[in-house]
Amino acid sequence: MFAYMVQGYDVPSDMVKTDGIIVFTGDMYRVEESIRLFNSQNPKPMLRISGVREDCIASIKGRSEKISSDNAKDTICNFALSAQWIEENNLHSVRIVTSNYHIPRCAIISMLFWPTGVTKVFHPVYQSALKGSLEQHLRTMFLEYNKLVASIILLLEYTMGVL
Repeated sequence: MFAYMVQGYDVPSDMVKTDGIIVFTGDMYRVEESIRLFNSQNPKPMLRISGVREDCIASIKGRSEKISSDNAKDTICNFALSAQWIEENNLHSVRIVTSNYHIPRCAIISMLFWPTGVTKVFHPVYQSALKGSLEQHLRTMFLEYNKLVASIILLLEYTMGVL
């Protein structure tokens, strides 16, 4: 069911304009898509590349003062640092570029960190890992489903005041 669900996300049109774009790294497909989106919009939105080493994106950042990055180590840190960036730049709408199978977990974790009143647009990237062998697909779905369950438990513990 989970694997079927994450294959059905619509990719928002490039015509959907946002003040910012955040890409949660994991592979170059996501980064490439975020750069394509950044280049397709006028005026240019802010672009945040979350979760990579500075030396990996030096050439990208040099293209515009509107591009920044952080060294987030996981999805929770991605959202915590991105929320600060959103508030510091007074953004009102942000497109989140990530893998299609990552969106359910992002939706849960965003409930903990997302700034009030800021519109989020999830932009799925369909990756080759899901188009590879059945074993790769099942492994990816198994891991991501379990991370989703853990995120739901974290959200419930947080909202119930346990943490």
